[in-house]
Amino acid sequence: MTLCVDLAPGPRGRVGQVIQPSLNSYPLELLAESVTAWHRSPERPDLPGMMLHFSAEDYDQDAVADVAARFPTLRELGLYDLGDADLAPLARLADLRDLKVSGGHLRLNGLADLPLERLHVTATEADIPALERLTSLTVSVARVDLPKLPKLRVLDVSGADVDVESLPQVDHLTLNAEQWRRCTVRPAAATLVGERSLAQALDWAESLGLVLPRRLVSGRP
Repeated sequence: MTLCVDLAPGPRGRVGQVIQPSLNSYPLELLAESVTAWHRSPERPDLPGMMLHFSAEDYDQDAVADVAARFPTLRELGLYDLGDADLAPLARLADLRDLKVSGGHLRLNGLADLPLERLHVTATEADIPALERLTSLTVSVARVDLPKLPKLRVLDVSGADVDVESLPQVDHLTLNAEQWRRCTVRPAAATLVGERSLAQALDWAESLGLVLPRRLVSGRP
């Protein structure tokens, strides 16, 4: 099925309405007055593999339980502005591979058995479960303790208070300047976040064994 969000509707239409285009006949079929209305419609067919993003403001009841009940075949999901929430209802999403969540105190321990491969968490507090298949993790939390993640390859904790002295060995590591000063891990690829001084960034690169030219040329055309 091919769907379109109509940004230039006719005089009787509405900006943002969801339509199904047709190359052979008119009029076009109106499916819903908005993307949110289309997602929540009981007539909408479930599409395996669809990537969906939700704001808790769109739901009158508990957003986590509601989404888990409505869309059981999701592989990718974004849930934002949750406040304090237990994400255990998402455990029924047996095909979920990519999860992005933000909120207050987020409890993720109930998701330990999911086949998650990518996880992005922004919260005031979060409990990260020991996910056996997780390959990529981004965490921005006031304080977080990382469990054993045997398949982890990409890690970004530049926005978290974390014990950098005991970080796992990964292929790509992203830290802030203060964290790099205390970190002994030497990944194949590294990213420095938050450093605005070029000289200090070059010093950081050299500390990882990468020597870059320091001669700068400036001028006006």
